[in-house]
Amino acid sequence: MKRVIFGIALCFATLALVGCGHEHTIAERWSLDPEQHWHECGECGEKIDPVSHTYNGEYNDGLGICSVCNSGTFYGDNGGYETYSFDESDNLIFIGYYDADGNEIFYSRTEYDYYPDGSAKYAGEYVCDKVKGTGEERLIAEYEYLPCENGENEFGEKVYCSKETSFCDDGTYWVIKYDERFGAIEDIQYDKDGSIISTTTYEYETDENGEVVSQTMYMDGVINAQSIYDYDEDGVQYEAVWRIYDENGELTEEIHYDSDGNEIE
Repeated sequence: MKRVIFGIALCFATLALVGCGHEHTIAERWSLDPEQHWHECGECGEKIDPVSHTYNGEYNDGLGICSVCNSGTFYGDNGGYETYSFDESDNLIFIGYYDADGNEIFYSRTEYDYYPDGSAKYAGEYVCDKVKGTGEERLIAEYEYLPCENGENEFGEKVYCSKETSFCDDGTYWVIKYDERFGAIEDIQYDKDGSIISTTTYEYETDENGEVVSQTMYMDGVINAQSIYDYDEDGVQYEAVWRIYDENGELTEEIHYDSDGNEIE
């Protein structure tokens, strides 16, 4: 399964070409458009050995994945297009957005560190907005991964995202910690000086099969909300009760739902 965490590891090589006034510095990451892929000199921008894509089947209604550069393309309604690239572990490592003239207007990439088996250990996500932003790349998120306790989790993943840090434009940032089921267990908002603005924690109760039957949220140590889950006649889980508490932890509202999500009066 292609993952939706953006990323790329940038490596560089050098290549001396006849007729060029300098030694090319070439990023290992492929550059591409809907027809071709190539390596690009980081100093002069020259395309090095452009080659046509070899698309390998369909992917998400796009043209497919090129078997050489492990990338693909979506076309937009306005004549522009979007390119996306994957690493050897099928992590989505780069997305670029281009106008109808082929000019890059936005991109997102992530630098990865890996465990010995190739699973992600760390990812840092960067974006560059050349239209609304300054045109400079900035870090917007970091992800840390831990190995699953029993080799893999119920989703077949060997690692899970245990910590996510999101950076805001105003200097504040959020740190969210997750359990192996990708359930949030702690969510802390920090001011730009590192002081804590607010803390949200989550507690889960499970049944004998390990399924979550209740989730309770606390704001700065005081209960704030609670979900109670049940099963319908087909064994499908649904939210049966939603409880809301005031700033003192007193219950103010309790809403019941049927298996179709309709509120029960």
